[in-house]
Amino acid sequence: MNGMATPDVPLPVVILAGSDRERADLPESAKDLHALGGYKGLRIRLGGRPLVACIAERLRVSEAFSRIFVAGPARLFGAFGDGVEIVDTDGSFGENIRAAIDSVAPRCPGQSIAFTSCDILPRSDRMRALVDSWRASGPLDIWFPLVRIPENRERLRASGWKPSYAIATQRGRPPERLLPGHLVVADPEALNLRFVFRLLDEGYRTRNRAVAYRRVVMARALLGELLRSDAAEMAALRPPVVTWSILRAGLARARELGSGTSNLVDLEDAIRTIFTRPSHRRKHPERRVKLPVVDEVWLARDIDTWEEAEAEGGEVV
Repeated sequence: MNGMATPDVPLPVVILAGSDRERADLPESAKDLHALGGYKGLRIRLGGRPLVACIAERLRVSEAFSRIFVAGPARLFGAFGDGVEIVDTDGSFGENIRAAIDSVAPRCPGQSIAFTSCDILPRSDRMRALVDSWRASGPLDIWFPLVRIPENRERLRASGWKPSYAIATQRGRPPERLLPGHLVVADPEALNLRFVFRLLDEGYRTRNRAVAYRRVVMARALLGELLRSDAAEMAALRPPVVTWSILRAGLARARELGSGTSNLVDLEDAIRTIFTRPSHRRKHPERRVKLPVVDEVWLARDIDTWEEAEAEGGEVV
């Protein structure tokens, strides 16, 4: 931000509070841990309060967001009050994001939307700083921070088993070990929503698996969507609009992630190619995807196990 004032761009946030219908698939390094399932935002309690209520309060205190939504079944989350709005949905991860965009975008026209999970504990002051850095970056299609693993791994607490990715912050630099942060800001008007929903479903389902396994699953999902899109265009007597460059970009970046040769510049370009509409890229060639590397360890400590809940001072009911 370089000390410059940051414009107050409205940014609604959605807390994704759906159910993990299947317990997290833990890697070998975490087989002695106890995976959680169900509505984690309700099952995990802090001081007797549901975790999702604590998250909503911290987001409100941060003053970083113009409106706060919880995407989950209204029968369970409908009594929140305190300015929290409910998106009534109870589907898969991708379906819940679809419902959130369908509900929030018309109420916040022309605005990007932030998404976070119901199983991290945000720091209010640092969340505000993160959102200010997004605003200072100018108009972006997607903004997704990656978290640098600290030298003192004890700061990860019980989340030290989480799979990390070797990514160079610049071409020619040695890679760093990074974890995905649980905050995304996206412009819904830029997105190729069909790809987004399908790939996020597969990405969430395999979130704790090895990179090589995820690469195969995601490639199959991407290929399926490419074929469906092209078939639909041809059935309507129109030429296919989805090109194989999308598949090539996805496979190339997946191989690099698996081999530890990935870099942020190429990864950002590939994400924009895969997840945004070609017409949007032609209209806005100056816009981009940004994956900032941050030291906000709390942003990567999502709670997948009983042990992680206890390490954050919570209990599971």
